[in-house]
Amino acid sequence: MMLQAVLKIVPDYWDDASYDSSRYHLFEINNSDTEYSIEIEPFIRERVEVKTLKRIQNPFQYGRFQIRKEQKQFRHDIVQKIKCYHCISEADLNIALEY
Repeated sequence: MMLQAVLKIVPDYWDDASYDSSRYHLFEINNSDTEYSIEIEPFIRERVEVKTLKRIQNPFQYGRFQIRKEQKQFRHDIVQKIKCYHCISEADLNIALEY
């Protein structure tokens, strides 16, 4: 029930996926998508070579983020979203996303 509520508020650009057997999914972003253009821009500016961009869709973490954001807004705290990019090996990715 809670998962269905979170899935109603995820970003429009998220791909459809089932989360019955997996807490998250990894999707490669197509270089013709608007999302790709937005996300690649900082790398181009810094002249960093990028082979692929992937989006992690984790509704459990996204729901947690939304709850925390609402708590801060309720207390009239400043809510500041900061994009961070982090290189990680595929082997460590599963561990990082589970915890």
